[in-house]
Amino acid sequence: MSTNFDLIEVLFSEPLQPQERPRNSFRHLTTKELQNIFNSLCHTLGQMESLTMIIDFLLDGIQQMKFFKKEAMHVLNQVILGIEDSPHKNKVVQLFPNMIEEYLKQKPYRNVLKKVNDKHVETAKESCLETLLAMEGLGYILKVGGHELTHYVPEILYFCISNTSPSYPYDNAVLYFALCDIATSCDLKLVDLLAQNVDHLSRSLNLSLRQRDLTQPGLETLLSLVIRFSYLHSDPSIQHDIIDTITTMTLNLSQSEEGQVLQILRCIFVIVDAFKMNFQTVERGVLLTDITCDLKQMIEKLEKEKKEMEEEMAKLALDEEDTSNHENDDMDENMPEEESEKKDLNFDQKFLKTCLDHVQHFVSMSAQPMWQLTALDIISCCLELLAGTPEESCGERQENFLPLVHLIWSPLSLLFQSKNIFVVDKAFDCLMVLGKHARDFIHVRVVKEIMPNLVKFFQTLELVVKDKDMARTLSARESKRILEKMINGLWDLLALLDLSPIESDQLIQIIVANLSGTLNAPEIRCKLEPRRSLDCNILDLKL
Repeated sequence: MSTNFDLIEVLFSEPLQPQERPRNSFRHLTTKELQNIFNSLCHTLGQMESLTMIIDFLLDGIQQMKFFKKEAMHVLNQVILGIEDSPHKNKVVQLFPNMIEEYLKQKPYRNVLKKVNDKHVETAKESCLETLLAMEGLGYILKVGGHELTHYVPEILYFCISNTSPSYPYDNAVLYFALCDIATSCDLKLVDLLAQNVDHLSRSLNLSLRQRDLTQPGLETLLSLVIRFSYLHSDPSIQHDIIDTITTMTLNLSQSEEGQVLQILRCIFVIVDAFKMNFQTVERGVLLTDITCDLKQMIEKLEKEKKEMEEEMAKLALDEEDTSNHENDDMDENMPEEESEKKDLNFDQKFLKTCLDHVQHFVSMSAQPMWQLTALDIISCCLELLAGTPEESCGERQENFLPLVHLIWSPLSLLFQSKNIFVVDKAFDCLMVLGKHARDFIHVRVVKEIMPNLVKFFQTLELVVKDKDMARTLSARESKRILEKMINGLWDLLALLDLSPIESDQLIQIIVANLSGTLNAPEIRCKLEPRRSLDCNILDLKL
């Protein structure tokens, strides 16, 4: 069975859902037949009259035996499955709360952050296996216990999701089937189960983030789930909690440890990325309703304009002499009103603006390139989404977008002087977003501040790519990739900013010089695809 899947994608796409539970590997139970026989024996124990003594014995083993703890948990899990068909099921239900409390204590080892020895690594691996067995057991307990244990569901959901790292496919598969068992116990689909308990997940998550507990392996999964479900169901309380959480997390970043800052930035990026997925989903869903709404708005607007025209004609007929004076007075009265009319920000704009206000300062921290890269990802994503909100797209008022561009511009322009090619690559991606949505606003700045440094950067990459001694190095491969990517993006930037022939000539000359060493003129022309006829003509002259 292939278990290489993303839990978030699986929840929202049925074709990706796995059909078979992941199997544990054993030292002595080496075949599937032996494992089935062993499980059958455990199921038989679950149907015996002395079942309470067996469970008490196994719980004592889990609490006291360190070396055989995992084995005791596995046996107990299989015994629980046998209880489902046991005639003594009602007697054992009283022991389920004790089992749940014991399993909720099995959290992974979180104290390994930096330099660790082999002993600590083994301890971390052992604790992770115990946590997976605990999640599996919790799913079985709720599946057998049914509705009598539903009050434990929110706490168990948070335990399972927060302690599972999204980096390991096997762990994700165990988590998925544990959640499916919990959903079965509640007679719900998995998505509906999570939707009902998103309030508890959000509160627990916000509490841990405010306490700066960033060591939970499943923190990113929790953030994505809370964001997606809160937007799907338009829950304003959860949405405002998210903004408060981001503000709380970022206000004291200057007092945080070095590793914690990067973790907070990554958390913010996860939130923004999940918001982006919801933003796109909402746009697709609202597209059809927008057509009818636009028609109604157009009709209402035409009727309103018709009434205004009739009123103006009546005024002109009554007093033709004072028409010009009235028009001047109306203009004087209306101008301040237009300036003072500032629409309140909707939730999307508040959220994105909050993220940008707190993250933009990390772009200029050249001593921490990982901070810069993460901050640039957040800024690019937020600006792209902000431009899709009402009155913020290119050609509209952009009262929130352009001031943010002005604040970000100074540190962004300096990044093109960086010696880190990955930072420049991310900065170019951000520049493309600005060029798409703030065209004339940044035209002169790009020509004066960005283009000279961009020319130098292209020349540096060209030297690295053509250096035979570095041909097989990672630096050369990445330089070639970035150079090809930026050349393709450059044509879009020239078209978006509508650069003049003099401004475009130097960049096109560098592109041709870079390719002329390996390709002839017809091949270069086939490879390059300028967007404007002006750039095509300049390219033909260079060739």
